[in-house]
Amino acid sequence: MPCATWLLHVDRQAWPHWLASVHALVLRAEPELGEGFRVVTLRAPVEALPLMASGLARWAQPVAGRTPTAALRSEDGAREVAALWADLARERGSKHISIYRVRKHAAKAAERLARQLELALATAVMITTADGSSVVRANADDLVTSIAVGDTEALLGFTTFRAAGSPYPGGLPPVFVDDAPSRARWKLRESLDWLALTAPDHPEPRRWLELGAYPGGMTAELAGRGAHVVAVDLATGAVPAHPAVTWHRTDASTFTTDARFDAILCDMNGTPSSAARNVARLASSLEVGGLLVHTLKLPHWEDLPTVRAKVEEILKDVGFTLLGCRHLAYNRQEVTLLARKT
Repeated sequence: MPCATWLLHVDRQAWPHWLASVHALVLRAEPELGEGFRVVTLRAPVEALPLMASGLARWAQPVAGRTPTAALRSEDGAREVAALWADLARERGSKHISIYRVRKHAAKAAERLARQLELALATAVMITTADGSSVVRANADDLVTSIAVGDTEALLGFTTFRAAGSPYPGGLPPVFVDDAPSRARWKLRESLDWLALTAPDHPEPRRWLELGAYPGGMTAELAGRGAHVVAVDLATGAVPAHPAVTWHRTDASTFTTDARFDAILCDMNGTPSSAARNVARLASSLEVGGLLVHTLKLPHWEDLPTVRAKVEEILKDVGFTLLGCRHLAYNRQEVTLLARKT
């Protein structure tokens, strides 16, 4: 149902630009509940789509109830809140409960509420820990009772992961700890999880063309998932060796190939338009229905609308249809764009 009060997760640096993109909708924006989390009151009820359209929001959850976190600091208080919110969950027909913390030291309050909800509903509660991992996961279109716990308030909402815009509660991905040669590997994991949410009918691609592959973090991730990768980058530093990876030490602007691919991955430095033109030049090697995962590096946040429009125009001319654009948690001053070749 349309809602006039929303809990949003938007990066602090991107917040002013998200707010500018929807200023006509927003009546009031409250101080941060946790890092990047704010409650906004709109002038009229809306669905989530207008709030996600700019690509800068990582999570949009309607607010159906609020309580001071102080009420959760005892078992009796948590039991009282859990009883009320469990009744609302039953009324809505929600069988999945998600609790995520927007402040690390809200842990005890979140755990207390989770215990009481489990008793009230006789169901497992999906509680997101400090590193973003979840004990239980729901399907993308299952209605979830979604609860955010901060220092001062806990907020209740009902949404699906697909409607909220992220496969992770609150848009908080796991903190990946491994021997990745760069942060790019983690960014790709988040991108592929978002891809599975955005295009659930499409199997994960197995033949990838990667532009801007150095130092090999994304390449290693794809190979580890069983994909074959043609990796293109002019850089001459050491890269991970893998039998499923073929490296080409050349400029993407001059690279040619007769191979066919299920997906193109582009994380090139340089201007977004030049990277998009390299993708467009090689689009003929992509199968119809093939996917594009494309990082748009932004000179400034305020450039996003112009950059995105220009890149979409370049890609549309070679047959791509946009699936989504999002500032993911592992993105920096950049957004990830998903598209499909039609």
